[in-house]
Amino acid sequence: MNRDDEMRLIGELLGARELAPPRCATFEVVGSESLTDSATALQALKDFGGRGWVCFTDEVVELDGAALQRGGIPLSAELCTEAESLHLRQEGSGWRLVRMATREGSEHLVFTERRERLGGGTLTYEVAWRRDEDTWRPWCARLSGFTKKGEA
Repeated sequence: MNRDDEMRLIGELLGARELAPPRCATFEVVGSESLTDSATALQALKDFGGRGWVCFTDEVVELDGAALQRGGIPLSAELCTEAESLHLRQEGSGWRLVRMATREGSEHLVFTERRERLGGGTLTYEVAWRRDEDTWRPWCARLSGFTKKGEA
């Protein structure tokens, strides 16, 4: 079965369940690095900006596009702009920082998934599926949208 036939079939199956079909795009891990100190991890979050959340040792901070103002030790974070996202996770005695982007292309099937947040609002993720031998499988996901309670 060629790619066009696969896309038509996937669209029909999802449409029958009233689910949105995926779009073709290229999902890219732009960079991944290990960081050894919290100040570098925090600075990377400040430099990226965007919308999302940062979990510190003492609280979770929501960002709505304004610069991150506080200091502290970040444990994890997901931030996004329109086309890229930055994910941070504590890993052993350091941190793993990953930048991801969705680009024009046709390498992956990209599904949009929305999740309700505790306290209101939504988290929107782009989930990329890639061809693995003779079937499509989920491969990677990135935060692509963030709303607070009361925002559309």
